[in-house]
Amino acid sequence: MKNAFLFMAVLSLTTACELTSQAESTPAVLTETSLDTKQSIEAAASKLMFGRHIRFSQSAFTQSHSVSVEQAYNNDVQGKLLNNPQTKVKTITFNLYTSQEACYLQRADTGDSIKLLGVTCRGIN
Repeated sequence: MKNAFLFMAVLSLTTACELTSQAESTPAVLTETSLDTKQSIEAAASKLMFGRHIRFSQSAFTQSHSVSVEQAYNNDVQGKLLNNPQTKVKTITFNLYTSQEACYLQRADTGDSIKLLGVTCRGIN
């Protein structure tokens, strides 16, 4: 338990260094859709989901600043969603925005954001 608390504290401090204020932020879309860009966004989304693997389509964030994914609960040992009344599916929305000439990925329900290194985006209205 002590190690779990320490891990969460370190994770919080590490993530806090990457967080940014949205006071001067603008919704954005990607200007490049390379495999490296996709992998950078997926890695950032995974960090925002505390290590859960997230996959986006190649066209994610190219026409809209917002992408929603479903987080399933109550999976069997093979990862299949169990079909029972207690099954809950939660939708998580990620937003792409630009601030101070950098791109950020935000988890909408928590407001946490991560600066995307090597990713280019442009603000939209």
